Amino acid sequence: MEIMWRYSLFHSLLIVSFALSFLIHAQDQSGLISLDCGLSEDSSYTDSTTGINYISDEPYIQTGITKRISSKYSVYQQKYWTIRSFPQGDQNCYNFTLRKGDKYIIRIIHVLQSKYLYVCFVNTGKGVPFVSVLELRLLPNTTLYTTQFQTESLSLWKRHDVDLISNGFFRFKEDGYDRMWWPDQRDDWRVSFNMETAGTPADVGQPMNISIPIDRFYGYMHFAEVEVLNNSIESREFDVNLSSSNLNGEIPNVIPNLSQLQHLDLSNNRLTGPVPEFLANLQFLTALNLSRNTFNGSVPAKLRQRANQDLLDLIMDEDISPICISDSCNNNNNDDDKIVPIVASVASVVLVLIITLAVLWKLKRRKPPGMAINSTIGGSKLRFFIFILV
Repeated sequence: MEIMWRYSLFHSLLIVSFALSFLIHAQDQSGLISLDCGLSEDSSYTDSTTGINYISDEPYIQTGITKRISSKYSVYQQKYWTIRSFPQGDQNCYNFTLRKGDKYIIRIIHVLQSKYLYVCFVNTGKGVPFVSVLELRLLPNTTLYTTQFQTESLSLWKRHDVDLISNGFFRFKEDGYDRMWWPDQRDDWRVSFNMETAGTPADVGQPMNISIPIDRFYGYMHFAEVEVLNNSIESREFDVNLSSSNLNGEIPNVIPNLSQLQHLDLSNNRLTGPVPEFLANLQFLTALNLSRNTFNGSVPAKLRQRANQDLLDLIMDEDISPICISDSCNNNNNDDDKIVPIVASVASVVLVLIITLAVLWKLKRRKPPGMAINSTIGGSKLRFFIFILV
């Protein structure tokens, strides 16, 4: 029913989420603000399906008209039985006093820029705005849903639970943050029932491939180990292929969070800036493709060292990007310094030769034609033949 949300008020981005493990049950509702819009003041109840406690929206707004839906729709959950509509005014806002810096899910994921939060319904000329329920969900883990800029808000595109039954759907209590999850089933995956809805490859010899449209999307994937591995011979490998994904700007500093990453392909994008030092800290990284971008500067010494030791397959195109990948990058300044003394030495020799020739010219009348003259310059003996035409 929240069709009047104005995402243009925020820097709206889209997210995709996958879960490979059953989310922890949670009973605590301290981070949940659940308003039944239009419910009479001081009223409250517990939803029979989710167990979430709902209260009236009266303390948070002073405008609007409350209505009750037709009794024939009472088959729906109780929170949809009443509504608040806004026939007057272009904009009507709910006002919350919270804590600056906290991150909330309010149909979008938003970081509070002050202690005040206004959730507004705007009349865009397409009908009277109305709302039946308003839910705010605190995300106490501030590193969850990290974005490039703190002021960015995220709008949900998809949130899938791997191999959840086809008609399945869950939220609170299975998800302590009351996020809504839908099934994601694939022919090349099989369900692992021992962890409720964990997915494994149907062919054990094949990888699990997940493709996400990357342009203006953030993808958040949640993984959990479901088997005991023999650390000496077994490991999980993660390859990230972002080639030709229309990426721009600098390589984000969240890449090091993928500590087990082995292959990273960032080729054929519009990435700029220097190649970051933190890429060298990915100790399991064995292949790095940075070709067909517009980086500048030099590749960090640690990355070059790993490439020279055959520990890293580093792919660059030095002839296209204004970046240097060889050890000579560090010697450019020294080479420039050498130019000065070399030029100075050549100039000195030329000057001495000119002076010598001038002296010889003066002596030309004293020497018979064709006589050789010996001279010493800088410890080296030079022999000149002067032929004088009379």
